[in-house]
Amino acid sequence: QSEYADKFPYQQVIGAVMYLAVNTRPGLAYSVNYLSRFNNEPTYHACKALVHLLCYIASTVGRGLRFPKNSTSGLEAYSDADWAGDYDTSRSTTGYLVYLWGAPVALQARLQPTAATSSMESEYMAAYAAIQEILWVRGILSELGYKEYDLDSSQPPTTLFMDSKSAIDLAENPVHHKRSKHIRVKYHWLREQVGAKVVKLVHVPTADMVADIFTKGLSEKLNTKHLNAMTVLL
Repeated sequence: QSEYADKFPYQQVIGAVMYLAVNTRPGLAYSVNYLSRFNNEPTYHACKALVHLLCYIASTVGRGLRFPKNSTSGLEAYSDADWAGDYDTSRSTTGYLVYLWGAPVALQARLQPTAATSSMESEYMAAYAAIQEILWVRGILSELGYKEYDLDSSQPPTTLFMDSKSAIDLAENPVHHKRSKHIRVKYHWLREQVGAKVVKLVHVPTADMVADIFTKGLSEKLNTKHLNAMTVLL
């Protein structure tokens, strides 16, 4: 088994799958994020999981992105987190997905830089990352001449969907609660964006949280549901 792992071109295959995840197959993002943790010393089981992922890609080769020609939807995003999902570090996984005109244009699936002490905190940190991406996308669109995405209060806020009511309450309520005093100051920057109406936080049920696919392994039913919300069979 160790000899098999030594000969398998693990890093090269991960790089190829990452290219797919970034460009046309966002549903692969969590798998790439997880398997990339074994880049330095790939184990037999990691190699076996990567081969399984390649088989999955081969069986779903017809799935990809579609940008609707006459979409009426604008910019919106989903953010989610899997609390303490990494057994080695107890860190949580951030996942977010940004839609523009009906199709995904930005996503992330990665471990958070610090360990969160509650699910609310991990969701709050995920929202922070998503709002950073939203502001970057809005800045690009504004420079391209889409003035409705200017970063000022005269423009409508961008909707960020979350499935944590407690994280939304913390973002919308400027009062520091005992349970949130320890959260680093930089994460409260998102409160400023909510207060300035750059973003609007909206709660959605966990079953409808598309970004959930970037934070953990899901059942076949949920995985297929979220895949269909991001990609289509071409």
